[in-house]
Amino acid sequence: MTQTGIRAQEGREQQESVAVLADARAERVASLRNKIAGLESAANLTPVQQKPRLLSNDSVSVGNESSVDPYRVVELSGQLAGAIPTGGLPKNSVSHCSDCPVLVSELIAQISAQGKTIAIVNWSDLSLAQVAESGDLSKIITVPNPGGEWITVLGVLAEGVDVLIYRSPRTHTLSPTQARPLLAKIRKGRAAVLTIGAQVPSPALTINAQVTGFSGIGCGTGRIRNAEIAVSSYSKTHRNGPVVLTCGARSSAEPSAAVPSSAEPLQAVQ
Repeated sequence: MTQTGIRAQEGREQQESVAVLADARAERVASLRNKIAGLESAANLTPVQQKPRLLSNDSVSVGNESSVDPYRVVELSGQLAGAIPTGGLPKNSVSHCSDCPVLVSELIAQISAQGKTIAIVNWSDLSLAQVAESGDLSKIITVPNPGGEWITVLGVLAEGVDVLIYRSPRTHTLSPTQARPLLAKIRKGRAAVLTIGAQVPSPALTINAQVTGFSGIGCGTGRIRNAEIAVSSYSKTHRNGPVVLTCGARSSAEPSAAVPSSAEPLQAVQ
């Protein structure tokens, strides 16, 4: 075979490889959208008629809002709402949270109990036992391994879920060039995005949390019933904390909650 023939064959092989990758990407995107459609159908959600404004991210947004519109957040309740200056997670923006699974589980439990949909990306070992007790597992989809196309996965999920949670295996900050296409997708979608590990320049909200103690365990007996965490947070215009919160606590008169028999299991997208 001539050298020209070899180069032509290599070119065809490269084209075939690119085509296979494109097909796999399209298949994953279609799978994610089908899962989102299933959640929306189950919850009888209505389409968003008006797209909310981008709340922040100075270096990549057109403008910078001076304050957070309370109607543009996924609201929280109780002590947790008081510990966060915005009263919830800002929609159509990216917030950052420290790696505190107890706090994130509390967020998921509260938000899913409101009937809102949540996607959890790249966090296969996150325990959702607390969600099973006080939240709604049928409102959650998981993507345990988004692969190298994680920005594409986040962009697709931001179109149809209320809250999108992504955990990076390493701590890093996206450059403005990397963040710009992701933020554009988030602005056009409906989700409040919460990242752990990965950060965008100038997040709308930053939450720092650390476990300070547990209760329920005695000397060789008992089990962990709740955890105390110190939470501090700040947005562009406000700063809260630190505040000590108790997560997972229930009233002694309240019976142990069980997953309803009608609840659907977590939906995992491979």
